[in-house]
Amino acid sequence: MLYKGPYKLKPSLYLATVLSVLHAAAVLVVWASTMPWWLASLLSLLCWLSLQYHLHRYVYLDMALAVTTFSYAAQGNWLIEQHNGERYIATLLPDSVVTAEVLWLHFRCLHTGWRYKVPLFSDSLAEPLHRRLRVLLGSLHSINEIHGLG
Repeated sequence: MLYKGPYKLKPSLYLATVLSVLHAAAVLVVWASTMPWWLASLLSLLCWLSLQYHLHRYVYLDMALAVTTFSYAAQGNWLIEQHNGERYIATLLPDSVVTAEVLWLHFRCLHTGWRYKVPLFSDSLAEPLHRRLRVLLGSLHSINEIHGLG
């Protein structure tokens, strides 16, 4: 029997590190360029604001729209819950990425049509849940291939 959830996310140190390194690299590139200091300062500020936004949305999960919990409902539908308590039925999009260490899930809400991205590193869930989710996603992918849906 496959475990279908709920999968409650926790802050990921790996994701925070990746986001910080990428944003720091962007700031270094900006300052290494030949643009005027005032433009480099403005772009550095934008990088810092972007880092804060992404940390709060995807790492700390304390923004209203941050997906904090999700579970497989049935018939290819998932129940996703946001930090603000809102719950939506969504479908998992085929451009989701599943590897041993990283799961990058893309959901589309059936009611609003909004897309939700949920990056999951190995420390975003307890190890048994991370493994169970990979098995569930693998079995759903296999079922979709058999029925010509994926």
